[in-house]
Amino acid sequence: MADNVPKPAAKRRRRNKPQQPGVSVAREGVPVLPDAERFSQRTRDWWVTVWASPMSKYWLDADVPALERLAWLLDVVADGRATAAHLSECRHLENSFGLTPLARRRFHVELERGEAAEGPVRSQDDRWLRAIESD
Repeated sequence: MADNVPKPAAKRRRRNKPQQPGVSVAREGVPVLPDAERFSQRTRDWWVTVWASPMSKYWLDADVPALERLAWLLDVVADGRATAAHLSECRHLENSFGLTPLARRRFHVELERGEAAEGPVRSQDDRWLRAIESD
């Protein structure tokens, strides 16, 4: 009968070790969104926002075409012309570029938290949380 004695610490192996963090790329400014006039103002604002995000330092110049495709998909969604395939591809690209909290966690990316993010988020209007006594 085998003993249920744990292995010595030196012989243990973790199979779920965190991977090494990605290497950041030095980049100057925001890449130009080609044919920007064909996109809505909302999509152009999104383009500037994602390139200002901390995740953009991990993107290569080779990633720009896929981000342009994501911009086009976001425009299709905003116009109300999106199909399930458009939405699926949008979600896939957002996850591929670390634009969702779950994707950043999967990539082991730690972002600095601002002062506003330190405490719990509370709604200004919390009337729905109050118990009401009925007669």
